[in-house]
Amino acid sequence: FFFASPIDDWLVSDSCGSATMGNPHTPPCADVPELAVPMPPSCPASWVAAALVLLVTLSVVRGMDDAATPFAALAIPASPLGTAPGHTPPVAWPASQRPLRVTLPHRAWDPRPRHAGAMEGGWARAAPGPEPTSRVAPRGIRAPPSTSTGVPAIWGLIAVVGAACALAMHRRRPQLTPSGPIHTCALAGTAPGPGATDDFDARCTGGGGGTISWTKQWWPLHVTEILDKRRPHGAQLLGQELVIWWDKTGADGAGAWRVFEDACPHRRAPLSEGRIEEDGRLLCAYHAWRFDGEGTCVALPQAGAEECRRLQGLPQACATPYPAQERQGILWVWGEAGAPGSPAAREASQQTPRLIPELVAHEADGRAGATPWNLRDLPYGWDFFMENVMDPAHVAVSHHGLAGNRYTGAKPVEFQLVRPPTYDEGFKFRFGPPKEGVTAAYNDFRPPCLLHISTEFSDGSTASLVLYATPIRPGYVRHIGCQAYVTSPEGKIPSSIVGRRTLPPPLGTFAPSIPVWLLHIVAPLFLHQDMAFLHHQEKILAHRGYSVNGPVPPTQSYVNSVFTPTTADRNVLCFRRWMATMGGGSLPWAPGTPPLPPREMDRAVLFECWHAHTKHCQHCLQALRAVVHLRNATACLGLFFALGLRTGPLRLVAASSFLGLAVALDMLKRLFYKYEFAHADND
Repeated sequence: FFFASPIDDWLVSDSCGSATMGNPHTPPCADVPELAVPMPPSCPASWVAAALVLLVTLSVVRGMDDAATPFAALAIPASPLGTAPGHTPPVAWPASQRPLRVTLPHRAWDPRPRHAGAMEGGWARAAPGPEPTSRVAPRGIRAPPSTSTGVPAIWGLIAVVGAACALAMHRRRPQLTPSGPIHTCALAGTAPGPGATDDFDARCTGGGGGTISWTKQWWPLHVTEILDKRRPHGAQLLGQELVIWWDKTGADGAGAWRVFEDACPHRRAPLSEGRIEEDGRLLCAYHAWRFDGEGTCVALPQAGAEECRRLQGLPQACATPYPAQERQGILWVWGEAGAPGSPAAREASQQTPRLIPELVAHEADGRAGATPWNLRDLPYGWDFFMENVMDPAHVAVSHHGLAGNRYTGAKPVEFQLVRPPTYDEGFKFRFGPPKEGVTAAYNDFRPPCLLHISTEFSDGSTASLVLYATPIRPGYVRHIGCQAYVTSPEGKIPSSIVGRRTLPPPLGTFAPSIPVWLLHIVAPLFLHQDMAFLHHQEKILAHRGYSVNGPVPPTQSYVNSVFTPTTADRNVLCFRRWMATMGGGSLPWAPGTPPLPPREMDRAVLFECWHAHTKHCQHCLQALRAVVHLRNATACLGLFFALGLRTGPLRLVAASSFLGLAVALDMLKRLFYKYEFAHADND
């Protein structure tokens, strides 16, 4: 949701596209009736409702990330409204205004579905949760300055009632009607239009030969701050099953994340179903074999002492480790297995992961920073993720209502090749033209995993989208992303960071203080708008013979499977040309990897969020438990006031307020499990 950086600012060209790679002709422009878009009122009811709902959410559950247990305390700061955003120093709370802390009982609600088809959770007795997660940004990342804006609880209750009223008054938008001329491109083929470059195909073929080695690369596997150090976690890379676990004895006692093949050498039981013991070793919970951080078997209970010492030295008794490192808050894994000192480990040590360029370039002066990471497993392939995020022409249309308008924002886009393709450094385009205040925008593909979209402003600041993609299995990609920025010489942060520009007032005021878990659960509002196309698009093209998951080369070329007559597709076509030549035409899946799955037509399954994100993120799991506890508490209070007070206005106000809040929290809880979307309903 907050990744809607000013890409839509670039879709303002007045001219039609010219010839592109693979399409020798450009259709002419024609005048057709323009769509008359009724201007919305300055403060429509829908934004009022959204503002009030967000206001009550922030006011009631603001302290969840800092709770002493996953379901413990809620902090409701009793400070007045109106704290200005910016570099406000921490405030010492007066004794009369200290946050009210309400400790909930330690009877944990288990958010995991009871069975594979369930979308709800159940109650379970549980021990107190982990210690509070630090809100300090990961090493190497400086978060933007945050301000604390709290509201008294009573205003939150009033906001719920007001939100319900605003939603009831909200009306459907009027239908758009033709009124005047706009430019569109007819489908009749003509000679190449102005601006066409005859050598574009040759330039996109790249300079020099070579093919990327997909397994000899550093891949972003997980975000370390959302991982629970007390248990192992399963993961995938190119179809290979992996397990992530925290070795507290590693790195000379400082601790380190380890990545192994997710199979015990004994009888190939998954180590991700094992345990991390008090001594810091990984235990296979099937027969209690234990492994240290290098994969060596240190305990084999089924053997006697002498036999155990003999067997421990055998390579067959060792787990299979992968080189791994933590950089800029991400756990990176090398694509080939290898113990310390092995050829794979030595080769990995000579390469650097695709880090955030701004943080590397401005490490000395401290002008760069980044927002919290987001992680999500998406049901479409790595190549379709890359193709989509390097296409600015879709933003205003696909993300109608969030990052543009499908009727007025669809414009021609011009691309200028800045760095010709190579197998190891990818390629870079400049696109535009920009709006006022923006000097340039770049689309930089850095194989194997990074698409970096940067916008340079006239005041010297820069805003970027850092979008990582890791192929986990055919038809699925793990996306890890954030926003990065470089301040102006005067220290100003770009307005697009953390949604300050994308959200209308007064919501933009609250953006810097929104907790991490709330940023995570609203991400599908943006990502699912693309998923509605990409999941099916990949399968449709595979049915026509084009897929990077099948034979090498594919039975059908990309250019012959689609129709791309405008310059808006140049970036995508260059990527597909790179994939066919320097990418080898196909991804090297591990042996035994299942093929591309069929289309998922059940929208409830396609748009689920539990397996895509929630179960992987300790921030969201803690918040989910707290939301459920708070929902149940407010529902009980509502019933108490409804049944326990005499008839009168106080009874009505109190009961409706608490029951309304319980309903709002139940709607919030559902976002942890599922967010369905249909473009036909997005008016």
